[in-house]
Amino acid sequence: VSKPTTLLSSIWPSSQIVTDRRMMSSAGQQQTSSSTGRKKRFYRVVDVKPISAPWEKETGKNGATKPIESPISAGVDGTSSGVNNVSLNLPSESEKRQMLSTIKKSSDEEEEFYTVTLDGRPLRTPLGQPLSLPSKILALAVAMEWDMQKDFIIPTQMPLMTLSCTSIDQTSQNPQLVMDVCKSYFQHDTLCYFADPESEYDRLLYRKQTKLWNHLHEWIQKKFQQGKPATVIGSQDAIVVSKKHQRNSSSDDIAPGLPHPPMLSQAIDSYMENLNAWELTALQSLTREAKSLILALSVLEYSSSSSENESNNNTVGFSKELNMKDIILASRIEEEFQIENWGLVEGGHDYDRLNCSIGMHAATFLIRSIQR
Repeated sequence: VSKPTTLLSSIWPSSQIVTDRRMMSSAGQQQTSSSTGRKKRFYRVVDVKPISAPWEKETGKNGATKPIESPISAGVDGTSSGVNNVSLNLPSESEKRQMLSTIKKSSDEEEEFYTVTLDGRPLRTPLGQPLSLPSKILALAVAMEWDMQKDFIIPTQMPLMTLSCTSIDQTSQNPQLVMDVCKSYFQHDTLCYFADPESEYDRLLYRKQTKLWNHLHEWIQKKFQQGKPATVIGSQDAIVVSKKHQRNSSSDDIAPGLPHPPMLSQAIDSYMENLNAWELTALQSLTREAKSLILALSVLEYSSSSSENESNNNTVGFSKELNMKDIILASRIEEEFQIENWGLVEGGHDYDRLNCSIGMHAATFLIRSIQR
């Protein structure tokens, strides 16, 4: 496959790509290593071809070639470890049309989808659905991930394939579950917990936090026009505010957390309800990596800006010079502060940095690749 190296270099810089030295298998069928349980590479050529929309019946557009079942199970890693956390039901055609389309209902633009083929056979998702991707650049990026598999197929080295399959198999049929996961992080949003500026040790951390976080709080206030998120300073303040919020709530079922303005929470709910499955999946990934819905929403909004004017009109809390290094630092500021003071633990902190970088880059690329 012709690799889109220029566009993909922003996702995984060469120094950040972790790969094994693997040798391509010459067998024509899927093989499994008896010692590791991992599936061996069974294909030679990776390509990208047009395909029908996910909600349409498969037509001759895909050719007469028999599709190839996904080598990745619903448990992601070839085991049943993840089955209890995902739905094995297929989304309906109406759910797929509503959630997987990237074109507004009022638009007359024709939507094109692409799939990845292995030795000419189109791939399917873990639940057996066609891997219909809403842009050619996303399909090329996923194809690149498959082409980089050498000896064994390692799903953890294919973040865009994972996000794409999650969008098709899971988010499209149950977007509310994804929104609930994101909302749960808002009650304990990392960007709302500031260090104590009066503490001798935390004073420097507080300055770093305010430098990176304050403009994001200003952005979310300007974006939704419903007040600023609640914040706390110091660990004692956090405990007191959380318990007071739970005690003063009219609902006995409310979880302890930050007392954000109710209208702000409702505005964020309405915003997420208008997102498609691809955007929701990326938002969930960003939220989990950053432990912050505020940061994830900001990145989503910035990445979705389709014109230079939108990026520069200060509607987003980032400057036009923002890069992923700034985003990742904002999400990891406390851990990086600890590393500065106490040193880096090899095999721990370095892998955390890598995983965070890959996750954030992949989710951001997914958002940008589907913009029209």
